[in-house]
Amino acid sequence: MITASWIIEKMEKIAPQSTAISWDNVGLLIGDINKPIKKILIALDALDSVISEAIEWGADMIITHHPLIFRPLKTITTRDHIERRVFTLVRADICLFSAHTNLDSAMGGVNDVLFERLGLIEKEILITDDSDYKNIGRVGRLPVPTRLDELARCTADVLGLETIRYCGNPSSIINKVALCSGGGSEQVLFDAVLKNKCELFITGDIKYHDAQNALHQGLYLIDATHFASEVVIVPRLADYLSKAAVSDRVELEIRAFMSGQPFRNWLKV
Repeated sequence: MITASWIIEKMEKIAPQSTAISWDNVGLLIGDINKPIKKILIALDALDSVISEAIEWGADMIITHHPLIFRPLKTITTRDHIERRVFTLVRADICLFSAHTNLDSAMGGVNDVLFERLGLIEKEILITDDSDYKNIGRVGRLPVPTRLDELARCTADVLGLETIRYCGNPSSIINKVALCSGGGSEQVLFDAVLKNKCELFITGDIKYHDAQNALHQGLYLIDATHFASEVVIVPRLADYLSKAAVSDRVELEIRAFMSGQPFRNWLKV
């Protein structure tokens, strides 16, 4: 029988909490470190639907990428959706563990899985300095130079999006690509992409004025959405923990929760 501490130990090996960005909140957020764990549900977010499935299935722990508790809570009631979810998890005795920016930057983490799914080659780290964003993002090349519009369609297909947003000349040929899973609107990321002389930046949550500024500097963009660019890590985490359980000869059931995309209406390519 394993406990929550076993999960923490295994997650620490691939995504040390010390590598999370300073503003982040990762690790065991809810629950007893000594609680026996038999069933784990892995999801991108601790949504109401995720928590409901965990309770119905009898899960002992939920592992998410995004932390449910991000800002300090002054109360735990049922007055808003965050407090209500915390209240429900505590009442159901379900542990909650989150690996966020530490999993983004990890070798084999979110950005590496996205890089792999997009079929890029010659991988490099986007940000290599000792700043808060160290090891965030990846840079690579396409195996075959590709038109921007074709690459946008391919990205949508690979990530399971019916539609996708992009900006730039559709017929431009793309060779060098930077990516950052989730929301990549921070200026430090755009600066790093331009410094690496990339022609295209694939990320999510691209803002209107950021797109204008990028185009002004000769950089094209594909908005792969926050959800689709990060949910790729869910089955990979499930596989990792399943193999760890087999290696340690312990019994553990794991489910991957892949739904929860909040946006549906995107500009068609």
